[in-house]
Amino acid sequence: MAAMKRARCSLPSACRLPSAGQLLQQRRLVHNDIEPHLMVVPCSTKKKESPLARFALRIQAAVERIRLKALPPQVRAAVAAASIQSVRSETDFTNVVEQRIWHSALEGGFDKLAGKGKPLKEEGNPHVDPAEDLLYRVLSKNGFAPEWVELNKEIRFHMERWRRALKYSFSRRWDTKFGDEISREEAWRGDLRILEQELKDINKKVFHYNLIVPFGRQVFCYRLEEEICQVQRLMHNK
Repeated sequence: MAAMKRARCSLPSACRLPSAGQLLQQRRLVHNDIEPHLMVVPCSTKKKESPLARFALRIQAAVERIRLKALPPQVRAAVAAASIQSVRSETDFTNVVEQRIWHSALEGGFDKLAGKGKPLKEEGNPHVDPAEDLLYRVLSKNGFAPEWVELNKEIRFHMERWRRALKYSFSRRWDTKFGDEISREEAWRGDLRILEQELKDINKKVFHYNLIVPFGRQVFCYRLEEEICQVQRLMHNK
């Protein structure tokens, strides 16, 4: 202990750490006795800072000044010279970055980027299993698709053909070229039975589609009454 005390006393006064009393005294003299070039003044920004932010910056500046006063003169001069070019806040740092991006854009730094004007290429889907994602990408590159995608195409194809048949049968029901009213009504009923059975077969595929499709892509089954009402509205609008 005696050796440590002698070693501490032998240090130069400029290199000794200030005591608690000295720090308190320096803190009281912060606003009265401070070198102008050591003051840490936050840079002005475009956005107006809140009173709480300004108060926090003042406290930070006071602590910084106290810390600098305890350093040797040579170190204080070096810190003061370096602090002139430093960025004082996050807002200033953002402004510097935006200015550099703007100057780079004016100089043509973004004119010859690869893929400019094209959609981004997303190689992976973070919401699915990596193995399934790789499998789907391999299948899509070779012209294949998942079962539910192919089944959806098949359902839409059969439903489009079924609606054309319903529209033709409904228009023939009211066309006098196809006989009298009784014969046309009998033909309509026969066509309706066939169309109803075909629609049931399509709905079976829709039910299977809803079992294998990803969540959120399920569809409703088709109803014969609704399809007939749609055809009636189309015919009446004409």
